[in-house]
Amino acid sequence: MKQERKSLYELATARIVEQLEEGGVPPWRKTWSGYGMARNLQSDKPYRGVNAFFLNLIAPYRIPYYLTYRQVQEMGGKVKRGSKVEYVYYYRTYYKDENGKTIPQSKLEQYDLRELEQIRFLKSFKVFNIESCEGIEWTPPPPVNRDNDPIEEAEAILRTMKEPLKIVSVSTEEAYYAPQSDVINMPSIRQFESSAMYYRTLLHECVHWTGHETRLARLGVTERIERGSERYAEEELIAELGSHYLCAVIGIDDEAMREVSVGYLDAWIRRLKEDPGIIFRVAPRAQQAAEYILGSPLDECLR
Repeated sequence: MKQERKSLYELATARIVEQLEEGGVPPWRKTWSGYGMARNLQSDKPYRGVNAFFLNLIAPYRIPYYLTYRQVQEMGGKVKRGSKVEYVYYYRTYYKDENGKTIPQSKLEQYDLRELEQIRFLKSFKVFNIESCEGIEWTPPPPVNRDNDPIEEAEAILRTMKEPLKIVSVSTEEAYYAPQSDVINMPSIRQFESSAMYYRTLLHECVHWTGHETRLARLGVTERIERGSERYAEEELIAELGSHYLCAVIGIDDEAMREVSVGYLDAWIRRLKEDPGIIFRVAPRAQQAAEYILGSPLDECLR
């Protein structure tokens, strides 16, 4: 039997599900940006709706600028061999008269569209990220900069840690802890939606940092684990709970930050729904990590 082709709706949904199943923060709530909204490089028009979602937050590119294959050629470039295709989705609308015949676009002005049968089809066309192209002369835009200032209470904790952190900015698009090199990569504070968002993210990575074999030696950090696995999910829960505790100590109370954090926790808890006791199992380890960073019992800091 011939396999039925998946609809564009199914393909679009599958991309979201795939991203969530890989693990990590829900892609639609990334709280920092290096280069603003995804846009077409040639026209400079930003993508809207679901296309902004896919091309800014799902697609794995540092600079969210895209071109169609024809536009790449018009600009004197070419697409690199093996480059991944992205898709821009749009609706094409058709109208039918009382006899069920499709009305040509050129004659639509003769009708009252409210009285016609409207048919919408979801369609798509292919685009390529600028990083997948070569031979095009262009200047990357300057990174986004917001007027975010350091939070002294957070900086005080970082300064008094028993062991200094190694914070680098190899990538302005990613926040992560690398156990092999024992460093934390962070975008600039000015790329985040707020100062609170910056420290929430930094403290999350700091909790991962405590799991290094020379510190608390958590298996989710010391062992090479598969992204999206149960062990990976547990470590992410520990990191997010730990950052919750540390933000409470510092006194960071940002509504948008809480929304992001709750969504992050919910995503991992739903992945572990067959183990409802997970939150109680990871909470003590999250507290232990927070206390390692603070250098004192959490109960004393929260008084």
